[in-house]
Amino acid sequence: LSEPEGLDRDARTAMRLIRFARALESGELAHGARLHVLAEFSSVAKGEHVRSLLDAGKCGFAGPDRLRLSLVSTERIKNYFMVHSAFVPGVTTLYDELLGEGGQDLVRVEAPPPGRGERVNGPIAFEELRAALEPRGVIPMALELDDGAVLLNPEPGPALAAARIRAVYALARGRDLAAHGDRQPEEGEGREAARGEQAPRISA
Repeated sequence: LSEPEGLDRDARTAMRLIRFARALESGELAHGARLHVLAEFSSVAKGEHVRSLLDAGKCGFAGPDRLRLSLVSTERIKNYFMVHSAFVPGVTTLYDELLGEGGQDLVRVEAPPPGRGERVNGPIAFEELRAALEPRGVIPMALELDDGAVLLNPEPGPALAAARIRAVYALARGRDLAAHGDRQPEEGEGREAARGEQAPRISA
């Protein structure tokens, strides 16, 4: 958690922590068996008073070791990146990709319905779909089926009927998908499902 802008960044970050803690306590925010919260403060001393707000018991965790809060100063983060960049050539470019606004997003690519007289019933495996999307720089993560079920990183197994795939959740750059929107897939690229992705509708 961090508030990069504002006159009093630490106070704003503390307020976010308070809202986060209340959401956990009320059950509004779902969580797993363990949770590690990392909060950035200009002055770590100013953030210490919020540590007591994250009570593992009140937030629905089995024990105090299941909920952790780490406070880190902005200066420490800057020093880490500076040292890392000095000893690992090229890592700055990687950080720009991971942290910059122009990096990859989690997108939902809808499979358009088949046109008039077109049948999209052939089976397709997740590996085939991954190979079909690879030239676009798209990494599929999950499939949304026609019954609303979501298969997260499906394991190798029987192929699914292409008509059952409603959408694909993937890591991608929106501009890369748009640039390939009019490209005709080559023979064998994901069969009918690849044809359905020629003009994807994208939602972040």
